[in-house]
Amino acid sequence: MRLVLDPEPLLRFEALSLLGGLLSELRPLGLEDHLEVRWAAGRLHTKAALIDGAMTVVGSTNLHFSSFGARGLTEYDLATSDPGAVAAVQATFDRTWRQASPVRLPWWQRGVQLSGPGERRRP
Repeated sequence: MRLVLDPEPLLRFEALSLLGGLLSELRPLGLEDHLEVRWAAGRLHTKAALIDGAMTVVGSTNLHFSSFGARGLTEYDLATSDPGAVAAVQATFDRTWRQASPVRLPWWQRGVQLSGPGERRRP
C-alpha cells in the first residue's frame, strides 16, 4: 500500500496518528513492510484510491472521524473500473509519488523509516 499525505504542519499530527494506527494493525499480521508513505511535495487535497490497477475511487472523504457517522460531513465519492479513468488516476499518482519525500516517523512512533519494502531502517 502506498500513501501520499499532505505535508501541511497543522495536519501532520493527524497523519502521523493515522500511520500509527495502520502500523499497529499491520504489524501483528506481518504486513508492516507493505506500507510505503511519503509527504507530498506541496499541498495535497486529493482523496483517491487505486485498487489493484483495476478500480479507482475519487471523492471528498477524508481519513478523519469528521467524514464518518451520522453527525459527519456530507461526503461524495465516485468509484469506477473504467480503464481510462484508472490510467489517468494512476499517472497522476505516479507523478505525485516521484516528487514526494519519505515520511520519517517521530521518536514517539519508534523512528521507523517508511520508505518501502526492503528499505526500512532505524536511524
